[in-house]
Amino acid sequence: MSLYRLYRPKTFGDVIGQDHIVQTLEHAVEQDKIAHAYLFSGPRGTGKTSVARILARAILTKNLQSDTTIQQLIKAIDDGNLVDLIEIDGASNRGIDDIRDLIEKTQFSPVVASAKVYIIDEVHMLTKEAFNALLKTLEEPPPYAYFILATTELHKIPATIQSRCQRFAFHHIREEDIIRHLQCIADREHIAIDRDALRSMAHHVQGGMRDAVALLDQLRSLPKITLTDVKDRIGEGGHEYIEEIFSALKLRNTAHLMEVVQKLERAGTPLEHML
Repeated sequence: MSLYRLYRPKTFGDVIGQDHIVQTLEHAVEQDKIAHAYLFSGPRGTGKTSVARILARAILTKNLQSDTTIQQLIKAIDDGNLVDLIEIDGASNRGIDDIRDLIEKTQFSPVVASAKVYIIDEVHMLTKEAFNALLKTLEEPPPYAYFILATTELHKIPATIQSRCQRFAFHHIREEDIIRHLQCIADREHIAIDRDALRSMAHHVQGGMRDAVALLDQLRSLPKITLTDVKDRIGEGGHEYIEEIFSALKLRNTAHLMEVVQKLERAGTPLEHML
């Protein structure tokens, strides 16, 4: 199993770097004030889908008295085979027929759990007609149906959809939080890694925890992960050349500027990252 799946957050307490969201959702669950539609937006790899699944688990197990039933439901959720939790990829199920099929299924009561939860990832990929079809259900959902929408491009979500949802904006995760989490994983998995390597990895992923853990997974077979190993895998970040670039521009030294550009190309750093 990949490190990301192994260390993916399972509870609100496991979520890193999104305290402003976790606290609000925890209070909503505790006070039984869960909305029927949520919209999670933010950069990739910041926990939107993970938090959606954690919230779904809270919704699906609420009002259940049997600990055995709750544990069975949690296992089914973690294994991805609970019929009352429907996860949809908006990129591949974006048409009006896909959404009409989903809406039709909402008319059926939950089979096992106390509710039905629909998670639509990359929801911004839906067509205009699909959004219009979804709108009515978001306005008047069945009492047992809950929708959690996730997107990296909030500006593509129609205002009519946004206004029917409770909106939560996920932020880039701080580098120090990423470093701390990677070090924790490395310690548990007995992965030897230099602190400079951790810092380089955290900086490279630009606030995305998923990419950071995936990068650690790629390098874990090495005897000890060093800064050189990380740079060899991801290329130079380019930031170390910024001073040289500004100096060359200030002196109007075209030859030196071209030398720096060639260094960036050899390091595998896309020039657009320097803009």
